[in-house]
Amino acid sequence: MCIWSLLTAWAREWQNFDWVNLACSAVLISLSFLIMRAYWRQFNRTINEDSSTVLDFDPELIFCKSAHAKSDIEWAGIQRTAEDKRLFLLYTAPGKFITVPKRAFVNGQVEELRALLEAKVSNHENRL
Repeated sequence: MCIWSLLTAWAREWQNFDWVNLACSAVLISLSFLIMRAYWRQFNRTINEDSSTVLDFDPELIFCKSAHAKSDIEWAGIQRTAEDKRLFLLYTAPGKFITVPKRAFVNGQVEELRALLEAKVSNHENRL
């Protein structure tokens, strides 16, 4: 009699286990979507569409100017660069980079910037 009650209790637990497992999975999936949504909302708040950033590439420095900030970057501060068909990436640290879209250039300026990057930065990757 005691074994029978243990077996029925165990069977009831296993029947409910699937629902608990399903509920936990649903909660975890929902949390992951909520976290992704929160990150996207935070990222979209960082986009400042009312101002643009102007980059001026000089043989000595890179000048950056936006509506609320100005900065000068020495060429020694650029660790490496990468290029593809749409943009240049100027890495100031392994996970930190400045994006320079090629659509911002007029004829001939892309080649000038590429030559300047190859002259000033020893690690230039061309991923065309």
